[in-house]
Parts: sequence; C-alpha cells; structure tokens
Amino acid sequence: EFQIIWGFIADYYRRDANAMRVDRTVLGELIGAGTVNPKHTEKFLAIVDEGYQFDTSDSNVRQVIL
Repeated sequence: EFQIIWGFIADYYRRDANAMRVDRTVLGELIGAGTVNPKHTEKFLAIVDEGYQFDTSDSNVRQVIL
C-alpha cells in the first residue's frame, strides 16, 4: 500500500519539481482518480492522513524508507 502511495507522491513531484511539499487535498484527489476500488482509496487516504499528523524531518523519513 505504501509503495502505491509513494508512487502518487513521486508523480506529484515529477509534475512539479519545484513543489516544496505535497498538498494533502491535491494528493487525495490524485489518489481518488487513480484508484478503482473506493475501499482502496479510503485505505490509502487514511495512511496519508496518518502521515500528515507527524511533524518530522522529510530527509530522515526518506532515509528510513530507503
């Protein structure tokens, strides 16, 4: 699930390399438009919302993921 979300985020930055952060509303719309099953959309958005609750260092989170 996280890899799918990460794909949406990567596409977001590919479209706008100057973006400083991913807008939650826009990301939600992209996920909604890019998934077929509404249950998957809900699950992905729940994961995204959980991530937005934390105030962390982006660089360090990326390192952990990698």
